[in-house]
Amino acid sequence: MLRKILTALTLACIISTSGASQVLRTVGVKLGCVAASQDWKYPVQGISLDTSTRWGLDIGGFLEWFNTPIFSLVTEAHYLQKGFKVSFRVVSSTSPDVTGTVKTQSQQVNYFSIPVLLKCRATVAASSLYVLAGPRVDLLLGTPDQGFREVLDKLDSHDFGITIGVGAEAIAIGPFMLGGEFRYSPTLDNSYSTDLLTVRNTSLELLIVLQAK
Repeated sequence: MLRKILTALTLACIISTSGASQVLRTVGVKLGCVAASQDWKYPVQGISLDTSTRWGLDIGGFLEWFNTPIFSLVTEAHYLQKGFKVSFRVVSSTSPDVTGTVKTQSQQVNYFSIPVLLKCRATVAASSLYVLAGPRVDLLLGTPDQGFREVLDKLDSHDFGITIGVGAEAIAIGPFMLGGEFRYSPTLDNSYSTDLLTVRNTSLELLIVLQAK
């Protein structure tokens, strides 16, 4: 049911804005970094994969609709490098005893992300501060050939989630405004799910925003 609601809302927003070029407020790009992780949960007690944060790129563009003083709607498209890191101790080739060496493996998972966000702004001094929130669908682009293929090759082709963020439009550069955003983007469903294991994505994004005035 949650998937159907988010899908319907996302499609409705995209369709409703496709014929509304006369209410376009601004356009721009968002560039920055992603602090991503995957939660690997096993139902068997005592078995776990201790994953940690992986840093990647976030490259996107956006259209902002409805030129009203407080509220607007933002439709976006991003290329995201998600994934996770995992550390493990190296085992000797002649015995199961560890050698003391710790190896870290970084696993990249690429997505094409489409958020549809409601934006609420307030003017403070010379800056415009805002919050934004809304549904998001992430389409799987691929996983570079590293490790964990048995699971990563079977990830769902799409994830549904939400994005919540805060930002500021602060510096004028000719016909453009420069600002920044901090966002939290949890996924609401599992990217992989069996009786033995579930995998779910989450990420934080720190972005530079450049938009037309």
